[in-house]
Parts: sequence; C-alpha cells; structure tokens
Amino acid sequence: MDGSELSAPAIDFGFDFAARHGCDLVAVHAVTDRAVDVATETEQWREIRDEADKFLAATIAGHAQRYPDVKTQRVVSFDNPAQALVNQATNAALLVVGSHGRGPVRRALLGSVSHALVYHAPCSVAVLRRRRD
Repeated sequence: MDGSELSAPAIDFGFDFAARHGCDLVAVHAVTDRAVDVATETEQWREIRDEADKFLAATIAGHAQRYPDVKTQRVVSFDNPAQALVNQATNAALLVVGSHGRGPVRRALLGSVSHALVYHAPCSVAVLRRRRD
C-alpha cells in the first residue's frame, strides 16, 4: 500500500479474496524506493517504521471492520517495493498490487513494481489497474 488511489481497489480485492478463500491478509508498505541497511537501527528508523505502521493501520481499518474474519498482519519494509512484496509472498496464495498502467515505454524508463512482480513473485499475482472514467 502506497497511499495512492491505486491502493483502494487492491485493498478491496485483497480483503475480498482473503474472506472468500479463508486466507490471512498481509498488508505491506515499503517506506523507500531504495533498499536501506537497517542493521544499525536508529531512533529515526524506529520513528519512520512506527509512522508507516500507523499509516497501514488507518488504511485497512475500515476493511478490517467489514471483514472481521480476515486475520491481518501489517508489515513495514525498508526494501524497495517490489522486493518487499516478493519477500512477503513466499507462502502467499495471491499477491495483489495496483498498477498505474503507464505502458511499456514509461515502464522501461520508470520501472514498474507490478511488472517486476509478474516475473519474480513466488505465487499468482493480481494486477489491478485504476479505472478510467
């Protein structure tokens, strides 16, 4: 979850899937686009992790109330988003991610989390694109 409008459909889909299939849900937020060495954890990193965890809790709060039978876990990662999601998907039934739908040219220039996950995730991937009204 990145706080963008793309997260909402992915969160909805993830909770619905978990409820229908009796799965737990792991909500992941990558704090940075670059891997960070947190082996020497500082107070600043703890504060960043705490703020990110509060963000995750607030983001899924309404969904958790609508789906009380879905067990949720929040994960804050200092890895880049694609790596953070691949790491958490090891035993997952499904990895759900939003996509900006930028297309192949912009993806080549900017990189794409969803593109990386389709090729590297250890499980099935659901890529949800934003609606164009």
